[in-house]
Amino acid sequence: MYPIKKVGLVIVLISLLGCSTIPTPGRGWTIDDIQGPCVDQVIFHVADEDERVNGLLNGTFDIICDVSQRYSAELAAHESIEVESVLENGYSSIFINCDWYPLNFSAIRKAVALTISKQDICTEIYNTTVRPLDTILPQQHVYSAEGLFESMYHSELNEANALLNDAGFLDVDNDTYRENPLGQPLEIIFAVRNDPVSIKIGECIVSSLEELGLQIILSIREILPWDPTPLIYPYREWQLALDHVSIESDDIRWIAYEFWSEYADEADYNIPKYRSAQFDSWRNQLLKGHSHEEVKEAITAMQRILFDDCPLVPLCQEYTISAYRTDRFTGFKEYDFSEILHRWNLQHIRQKRGDSLSGVLHCGVPYIPDYSQTDTELYNFNDRIFGYYDDMFFDSLLVENAEGGLNPWLCESYTKETHDDDPSVVEGNCRYTFKLLNNVTWNDGTPLTAFDIISTFVQYRNSTRFEYSLAKSISSVYSLDDFTVVVEIATESYLSFKNIIECKILSKAVLEYNNDTGWDNWYPHLGDLPDQLWEASGPFTVEEYLDNEKMTVAKNQEYFRSVDTSRLPYISGVDNITISSGTIHELQWDVQSSKPHSIEIYRNDTLYYTSEGDGSEFMLQINESEECCVMYTAYIIDNEGFCGSHTIHVTVLPHFEMAIHDFFINPISLLFTLVGSSVMIFYGARIIHYKRTKGTHTRGKSEKNNLNELPKTIELSILVLCVTNSNRILRSRILKS
Repeated sequence: MYPIKKVGLVIVLISLLGCSTIPTPGRGWTIDDIQGPCVDQVIFHVADEDERVNGLLNGTFDIICDVSQRYSAELAAHESIEVESVLENGYSSIFINCDWYPLNFSAIRKAVALTISKQDICTEIYNTTVRPLDTILPQQHVYSAEGLFESMYHSELNEANALLNDAGFLDVDNDTYRENPLGQPLEIIFAVRNDPVSIKIGECIVSSLEELGLQIILSIREILPWDPTPLIYPYREWQLALDHVSIESDDIRWIAYEFWSEYADEADYNIPKYRSAQFDSWRNQLLKGHSHEEVKEAITAMQRILFDDCPLVPLCQEYTISAYRTDRFTGFKEYDFSEILHRWNLQHIRQKRGDSLSGVLHCGVPYIPDYSQTDTELYNFNDRIFGYYDDMFFDSLLVENAEGGLNPWLCESYTKETHDDDPSVVEGNCRYTFKLLNNVTWNDGTPLTAFDIISTFVQYRNSTRFEYSLAKSISSVYSLDDFTVVVEIATESYLSFKNIIECKILSKAVLEYNNDTGWDNWYPHLGDLPDQLWEASGPFTVEEYLDNEKMTVAKNQEYFRSVDTSRLPYISGVDNITISSGTIHELQWDVQSSKPHSIEIYRNDTLYYTSEGDGSEFMLQINESEECCVMYTAYIIDNEGFCGSHTIHVTVLPHFEMAIHDFFINPISLLFTLVGSSVMIFYGARIIHYKRTKGTHTRGKSEKNNLNELPKTIELSILVLCVTNSNRILRSRILKS
């Protein structure tokens, strides 16, 4: 048997008050869309909830996350703030003891599920800060079957009564409570935690089930808020139990063990003690399926069986709030990830105006206390940043796409071979050959090669830490050349391959550090690491770390998925013009963009005009009524949110003076400039000639007198040049001041 604790993910049951979120992919994007990062830096500031909210309101932060719903209205009322409700990767649920007669009848379990109004619990107890749930995987999970079956969000009391009547659960003694099919009294103990929310939910469910004719005894259990032992561990005397399921990874193989019939008698597994041959029949395809499609078929079928048999009844998922300002940056929810600080979003967030490839993004994140003194394995700030967002620093060979499949990332392609394809492959094994990209480097410019892949997988295989125990199925890993690596795995399971191949490729420095400190201590504490350790292949590198205060990450200038600047929109035009007040004038810009785009014109700092762009040039008519200097800035914004800009400085003169300027001063200035220049050139040449021949030739008195007057003639020409051009210079200086 394969215990769940060794598959890289455990299902953790904690109080209704605590549940972390993990990034999960959204829909509607492709891997080829991912480029960036765009900002120069991202700074994570540790702050409590009030500080995060106030920081967003006053502009100190650009993004905040993990904020309770009570701030939703205040944040949403701000004109420059968008609020996103983020579903947690967990849910509250009722566990049903399937070992206890008569709850081993699926009819009574289904009747319980049909009677409970999940929607009423959401609206009346949580006040809409949660949403109902029917399936054992959170609705944002890529393999969730939520919405594929008929819902049980609302109470169906008539259907539930019919089920119990048909199964022989009748009120034999007319005391308003049903007896079991043997005619014996039926008393069900319902265990809940001693916290206000759990008790309210428990009372609501008891009231509903009593309408069904079931006698329910609410048993409130005294458990500390961060007690590592959930309500249902160890196996206690209860028939129904309300608790919280927190899913800490995208790995779904835990489902094959948590509800496996052979684990029904294990103390710490299969909590409902559920047995189903039909459910077990899909286990092999889930665990050993060769493709994403086979796995999806199996997990969907297993969710359907659990939905029908009801060994547990999922109730609802809680929301937290993420919020962001829209006045400085854009691209926050580019790919609709549940976690706004997901690496893909951070790569695409960019300045709204001006240079799309610069700027500093400030993020307010919570401090999560270290509860290690109570033996609770929760993240502190160091673990949250490094473990939660480590994909900012390190990449993997493949990444999961929006549909749950795998796409090449550090490799341009890969092939799969089995024993049927090549007899040299051990039967039951799979051989994967990866052709690496040759333009991937660490942030110091050193190429990422097959050596790095091999070193990483060897270290993972030798690790004793459970996250990497899957890598023990790697039977061999070797290179064919610097950019071709072969990985052979002792299984044909798609899920095993997926979990191995999504491991982060680490630098030589990180690997050597962990050889010295021990991989059981991973994650390392960022504050203790030498600077040279941070050889990153991901979009960001660590620039500064202050424990429980902040961390600054900087754009990896060597990142192979940096934005292709040839894709960026470009706009150009003249820099300065002078116009007359009270008359219409046309400003013109040349536009270059390969994508649909819009134009925004700002007069100084005020939005003046907007338009959809549809050509290679853009013209705008202006009419300035007063003498002034003003800036007209044109922004071209493409459909990906990238921006180019150009500013024209406009000097506005009064109409009469502009007429003199245009029709008198400018032509005369030009005439005198030409005359003065000609005089200087002509007589300057004669002076030089005279100086060279002085004393050699005899000159007449008249000629000598003329030559003596030449310096005065040149001085007069220079004076004319200065006077005729001073008007424009003087006026320009006065207007600009």
